[in-house]
Amino acid sequence: MGPNAVSLSAIITIVAITSVATANGCQFYPIDNHFRFIRLSETTPVGSEVMQIEVHPRRNLSLQPIDSHDDVAYFKFRTINRTTISLRLARSLDDLVDRPNPIELLKVKLVCGVEDVSVSSSVVITTFVDDVNDNSPYFVNSPYGADISETTPIGTTVVRGIKALDADKPSTPNSEVRYLIAASKSQAKFSLVMDANGSAAVVLKEPLNFDGGDEQFLLEVYAKDEGSPSRNASTVVDVRVKRDESRVLKFTSEVYHSQFKEHFPITGKRILQEIPFNPPIHAFYDNNALNASIRYSLTTPDFDDDVFHIDQLSARVFLDKEIDADLLPSNIFLLKIQATDMNNPSKTALAEVEIEAIDVNDNQPKFEVDSYNVSVYENIPNGYNVLRVVATDLDQGDNGEFVYHLVDPSQAFTIDGKTGWITVRNHTKLDREQKSSFSLRVYAREKIPFVMQQKETGDAFVSVEITLLDVNDNSPTFVPNNQYSFKTRIDSPIGATIGKVEAIDPDDGDNGRVVYRISYSPNNESELFAINPDTGEVFANEVPINPGKHTIIVNASDQPIDPKEMKYSLAVVTITIVTEEVINPDFVNAPYEFWVGSDVPVGTSVGQVRIVSENPSIDYDLLHTYQEGVPFAVEEKTGTISVVEVISNFDRTDYEFEAVATDNRNLIISTNVTIHIVYSDSSQTLTKTVDPISLVFRVRENLPGVAIGRLWNVDFSNSSTMSKPNFIVADPDDGELFTVSEDGVLYTKSGLDRETKESFKLTVIADRKTKTGIHHATIFQIRIIVDDENDNAPEFQKTHYEGSVLENCDVGTLVELNAPVRTIDRDMGSNAMFSLKLNGEGSEMFTINKETGDVIVSEPMIDREVKDTYSLKIVATDRGNLSSEAYLTIRVTDLNDNVPVFKRITVYTKDKLRVAASTKSNISVTLGDYSIPHRLDNATTTAVVWLPETIQPGTPILAVNAEDADSTGSIITYKLARSGMEFAIHPISGQLSVVGQLKIGGQELNVTAEDEGGLITWILIIVFVEEDILFEKKLYEFWVPEGAYKHHEIGCITTEETSVVYSLTKKSYRNPTFVMTDVGCLLVSGDLDRETRESFDLRLTGKRKSGGNPSTVDIVVKLLDVNDNAPQFRNHHRVRKLSADEIGLKGFEGELTVPVYEATLAEAGTVGTMITRIVAEDPDGPEDGNSVVTYSLFGPGSAFFDIDHVTGVVTSKIPLQGGIYNVTVVASDSGFSRKDNAALLIVSVADKNSGVEEPLLELRYFEVEVEENCLVPLEILKLNVTSRFRRSASSVNYSIIPSENSESFEIDSKNGNVYLIESPDRESTPTLTVMVRVEVTGRKGKSTYMVHPVAHDIALNEARIVLRIIDQNDNSPVFTNESMPVIAAVSPLTGYGTPVATVQAVDPDLDINSAIRYTIVGDPVEKRYFNVDEHTGLIRTVGGFNQLLNNTVFGFDIRATDKAGAPNGRSAITNVFVYILDDQKIITLALGKQPSVVEKNTDVITSSMTNITGCMVKIWRIDSNTNNMTDIQLYAVDPITNALADSDLLMNLMLDHQDEINHELKPLQFIGFSRIPKSHNDVVVENSLSLYTTFELLTVLFGFIIFMGAITGVTCVCTGRKREKNKTITSYGNFGFHERSPFTLSNGSLARLSTCEPRSLQNPTSFMEGSLLYGGAVTNPKHLRRGLRCNQSRSLIPVEPPITHLRPQCGTRSDHHDNLQNDCCSCSSATGSTGTASLTESFVMKSSDNFEDSLRSIERPNNNNCQRHHRCCNEDDPNKMQTNNSNIKVCKCPLAL
Repeated sequence: MGPNAVSLSAIITIVAITSVATANGCQFYPIDNHFRFIRLSETTPVGSEVMQIEVHPRRNLSLQPIDSHDDVAYFKFRTINRTTISLRLARSLDDLVDRPNPIELLKVKLVCGVEDVSVSSSVVITTFVDDVNDNSPYFVNSPYGADISETTPIGTTVVRGIKALDADKPSTPNSEVRYLIAASKSQAKFSLVMDANGSAAVVLKEPLNFDGGDEQFLLEVYAKDEGSPSRNASTVVDVRVKRDESRVLKFTSEVYHSQFKEHFPITGKRILQEIPFNPPIHAFYDNNALNASIRYSLTTPDFDDDVFHIDQLSARVFLDKEIDADLLPSNIFLLKIQATDMNNPSKTALAEVEIEAIDVNDNQPKFEVDSYNVSVYENIPNGYNVLRVVATDLDQGDNGEFVYHLVDPSQAFTIDGKTGWITVRNHTKLDREQKSSFSLRVYAREKIPFVMQQKETGDAFVSVEITLLDVNDNSPTFVPNNQYSFKTRIDSPIGATIGKVEAIDPDDGDNGRVVYRISYSPNNESELFAINPDTGEVFANEVPINPGKHTIIVNASDQPIDPKEMKYSLAVVTITIVTEEVINPDFVNAPYEFWVGSDVPVGTSVGQVRIVSENPSIDYDLLHTYQEGVPFAVEEKTGTISVVEVISNFDRTDYEFEAVATDNRNLIISTNVTIHIVYSDSSQTLTKTVDPISLVFRVRENLPGVAIGRLWNVDFSNSSTMSKPNFIVADPDDGELFTVSEDGVLYTKSGLDRETKESFKLTVIADRKTKTGIHHATIFQIRIIVDDENDNAPEFQKTHYEGSVLENCDVGTLVELNAPVRTIDRDMGSNAMFSLKLNGEGSEMFTINKETGDVIVSEPMIDREVKDTYSLKIVATDRGNLSSEAYLTIRVTDLNDNVPVFKRITVYTKDKLRVAASTKSNISVTLGDYSIPHRLDNATTTAVVWLPETIQPGTPILAVNAEDADSTGSIITYKLARSGMEFAIHPISGQLSVVGQLKIGGQELNVTAEDEGGLITWILIIVFVEEDILFEKKLYEFWVPEGAYKHHEIGCITTEETSVVYSLTKKSYRNPTFVMTDVGCLLVSGDLDRETRESFDLRLTGKRKSGGNPSTVDIVVKLLDVNDNAPQFRNHHRVRKLSADEIGLKGFEGELTVPVYEATLAEAGTVGTMITRIVAEDPDGPEDGNSVVTYSLFGPGSAFFDIDHVTGVVTSKIPLQGGIYNVTVVASDSGFSRKDNAALLIVSVADKNSGVEEPLLELRYFEVEVEENCLVPLEILKLNVTSRFRRSASSVNYSIIPSENSESFEIDSKNGNVYLIESPDRESTPTLTVMVRVEVTGRKGKSTYMVHPVAHDIALNEARIVLRIIDQNDNSPVFTNESMPVIAAVSPLTGYGTPVATVQAVDPDLDINSAIRYTIVGDPVEKRYFNVDEHTGLIRTVGGFNQLLNNTVFGFDIRATDKAGAPNGRSAITNVFVYILDDQKIITLALGKQPSVVEKNTDVITSSMTNITGCMVKIWRIDSNTNNMTDIQLYAVDPITNALADSDLLMNLMLDHQDEINHELKPLQFIGFSRIPKSHNDVVVENSLSLYTTFELLTVLFGFIIFMGAITGVTCVCTGRKREKNKTITSYGNFGFHERSPFTLSNGSLARLSTCEPRSLQNPTSFMEGSLLYGGAVTNPKHLRRGLRCNQSRSLIPVEPPITHLRPQCGTRSDHHDNLQNDCCSCSSATGSTGTASLTESFVMKSSDNFEDSLRSIERPNNNNCQRHHRCCNEDDPNKMQTNNSNIKVCKCPLAL
């Protein structure tokens, strides 16, 4: 067959095959993709679509296995359309991966076509099954628990085999389980350690103390897989602790008792007195198994440390101070003592101690007062309690018992020995007229003697003075008796003294003051005479008086307070009116005839003879001629005749005498006296007497000559033995009123007046004679009762009464009268009954009580505003219609019963201020002169005011006015009952003002008006503050990652305005710096470290270029954490420099400083033994795991140890053999760009088989904490050798290895007690480290231990002690400005909340001890204007300054207190001065750059200007102008005086260094500067050309003056002094100059150099010695450029004055006897000129002084400021004293220094 035939055959075959395939097969698309891959999670639901496969045409599709026949069962497919099928999951995948041998891969083949493979098509589908963390761990063999002893050593595995399984895919994070203990108190005692088989074990990491509460621990252990999200399970591990009874520390007794005697005397000295105890205080272990080092301490907080202390070693208790038991609240001291095992501080025991202070009698009773004074009335009864004396004894029990003992010489009083009551014992001795006062003494006698000798002290006593008060118990007594006879001529004038009566009363005061009055006259002649009520002188009241005898009755009465106690006596005065001249005195009523009964006793007065004479030397005598004598005698001085012998012993019935009166010189007169002896009728002998006959008669008053009654009804005419009786009325007083007829009828001679005398007692004698001449007398005792007749009208005591009553008083209220209405009717019975009635307008409002005389309100409508006065009459009418009247005036007292009423609201006119008034209110509301209509429909609101928020504090808004109708208490006080701190109202004027920064929104102001009586009314004013919105937000918050930046944009501010000038007004951060661009974007330059500062607070000020007020907004820049810090190890033992190879680190070169941890195992432990714990911390934030630290082991040592990657606990991985193991510990954070740090762990394991390598000490590393400044020596710990060496050693010697800190420690070489002997200071040495070595000598005298070199620096016979010093608050804050005060300035327009300055203090202490709080000291007035942030020290304004004058200075102190401002914190004070700037202090600096560029270089500007001028130059404000330039307003502070520099001085300093300024500020296009801030459109720059031109003119002028001076030299010499007088010498204000020659001032006077010294801060213009001053206003500034720099050395110099503290100038002293010129001036001068350097009144202070002290020195008066040891120069020449326009005297000083 040829070639062509073969080709043709091949073509036919291919076509045939293709036809078959087309007819019977199928095709998968894409054609070339025969392998498909997909990932499914094990939780994919059955039926879920796995994928879609495009296959067409298709036929006989089937799924076929590839690796496993079981794979096909997991899938199925279904047709979607003719071209596509869907492969779906037919079986759950969950059991594939969650098995010990997981199946992760399923492979099937999708075949399409006939069985002939050659013509079929297929796709291999590979499915990866992903595990999902859908199973939580579960614990096996739970629960877990163990019983352990409290002595279990640290590192012991307590519970093993804690295991949890996870059913998720093995060997994946979903099934990898880690364990942890839930955070709790138990967690601190235990840790979890994992072993190689995935189990966990609980390891003890801290010692247990059963007595300290470690009885049972329920550890909640969590098993957590590593899946995402992770799943966990928990179980409880029950660890039960058993007490080791052999290790229980206890005292020998639970309570110890003791006592001591209190101390006397108390000297205040410290003592040391041991308090004995039986048994002694002692703590011990039961079996003494432990080598305990027990320390004792007092734990009672109720007693100061200076009362008791306990010896730490012996437990002996000592008393440290003297105790006075009487001052204690309890005699029992309850103390608690704690015993602590220093080897195991957790082992403690407590015991109580009761110490009793036994009282001794060391106090005498003490009376409550030094002496008693009491007054009582005389005649008080027996038993009356006069006074109680009280004494107290501070002693206790029997020592405090005492009794009272009274010493009373008068025996008038007695005392109760227990109570101290003094009572009346004998009331008869309490007669003031006999004894007016009594002096007593009361003793307090103790039951138990006083501890001091009685001889020295005696019993305590107190003096008692009792004064008797007078009682009106005596009546006045007339002297010599109550009968007086006077004689006067008929022509005696009215008022001439006729005679004088005298009565005495022994009572005291008003009780003994006698007042005389004429009571009545029997013949109604009382009006003819008058008597002086005080002296008793009787005089004629009318002339003429009929001749003859006239009788008047004189009443002498005393004047007690209570009229009811009044006592009186009556005297009969007979006045004889004669026509002839009275030449000599004569007997009164002579001759005399007296009758006396025959049986009267001896001493009876018969009568009196008396003459009228003012001669006090008159003597009386009675002459007779009877040989047998007479029974009568006359008293020589009074003329009273008395019976001196028994009358019946004499036979006579009548006696005739001659009475003689003589003055024993010239006068002698006589008269006859007859005395009749009267015998009774029934007596026939002289010795017989008969009782008088008593009769009673009644007679009506006012009836003359009426028969009263008959005495005898016997007819005497027929008697043959007796004569008719002769009736004699024997009563001398009343006898003239009555007469008896011959037949015995008693008649009245004249009418009787009952009101004068209600009854009379008469003695009528009926005398009869017998035929033998014997007299017989019948005596009648007659009582005559006068019956009343209505003859008297009621009488008022006063004719006019006045009273007052409160308005609105209740019915029944008494009217307060000036005197009670007393009405009497002298009649009696029904005749004396009367009624009282009120008449007049308004009388119906009142009633009067007749009995009490009270006027009572009867109607309730008394209103002072209706009627304020009632004028009434009181009419008294008796039943006989007799009446009298008195006037009554009642005034109504005003009561505060009217509430104030608001009348007006005056609103002041302000920009953008609007007001509306309510229609419901009738209060007038005005805005300026315009009356506001009432259109606001609001029932409760009176007015609504709209305010712009730009109103400054201190601005008045409106004034309210209220009125009160009352007359008293109507002063109105205005208050704001409800408002914030933004408004205040003046309490008197009612002016409402803004006092704080206004807040946007509405606020209700409840304005109250309160009168003095507390009545209040109120109105409601609503104030809406409208916001001037510039910024869209009130606070902008930007976030920026920490790092280093340069002009990095943080964020931008958006505003509605497009043309805004921005400035950051708060830029106190030096690094980084923030600036704001013109478009409002915030840029930062510098280092931002979140670990140093997490946020920055800024304040942005924006001002529209179109005008308006600036707005502020706060900006907070917060830092995002970046993982820029590696973990830092802590609590390591030391650091070492090691190479990277030594610690197994690769990729590092050179030496590394590595922390080293050391651990020692006394013996090889089992697997899982805890070795130590590694601790590292990462200062980064918790974001993104930057601070989450994990641990791992690295290097060869990792084969021996495991570490918990979370807790850092290192445990043994395999059993360890004796030796030293090194392992590297790596601490890594979990943040992005992970940071690592490495440490070296050195583990020393002792070899059981070798005594050489076993450590001698039980512990070889100690960390102890003590407080700094502690008392030393202080025992800090005790070292113990191990038990093996302790058993075999004969001696143990401890020593300290010399080192840097070894001198601070001592050790007891025998017992291993380590002492601190130098008190540490944490700030200088926060940690002290010392090494201790121990040497053990065996029983054979050889050392049992040989020191071998080891791989680390702690040998097996050494121990390291690290003493960490605990901080105490022993350092006070220190201000960073040191002794310099803080100087700042504000503008009068500065608003509320503006930052002024920042004070900053630092404290080297730690934690709370260094937490500083700032406060303004005291309560100065500056608190109204400034406030300080207590945390930051930022000083802000809180008030407005627009009402204050420029140059006002505020001075106050700020205190920085540590311990967060606690009361017991330490503090420091700095001074702050804030000036109110004016234009004279500001220099405007013009720069060509835009403000945004200038703001970035503010530090360059201020530092440059400060370095150049020597002044502290500060920026006040940065403004832009229309020329696209920048104006910077500067001011300067003198660094020496801390005073603001004047702008003229600053200007001249700048001119001196203009070239330097131009060079420094050339990058900012320096243009120039001006004295006064210019407008933005015109910056005027001063240059040096004009200055030099002025100098030339001055030079010419000065030469001309010299030339003229040469011509007129002689004249100048003669008149020089006179010319000097007309010149003004002034002192330049702030800075001195070294020019010697004078220069011309602006006013033509000469300025001279002066050196002056200070006088006091009172004198604002006094200067420090050595300071340099020029005077005057300088015309040529070139001279000023020769002045000193701000920082040139000099003393204090005065500055411009604080307006609020002006002080008078110092005066001038002249001494004409001293012509020496001094080199200094005692008083400097001040001038009020307008030059460039005006010195005004001011004061300065040293910066180190306290501002409060400065103010005190300012206000201290001193008029001798000039009286110092240096006198005024040339002060002998009065012509050199000048006075300027400010009336300030100037003292000239020499020209040369």
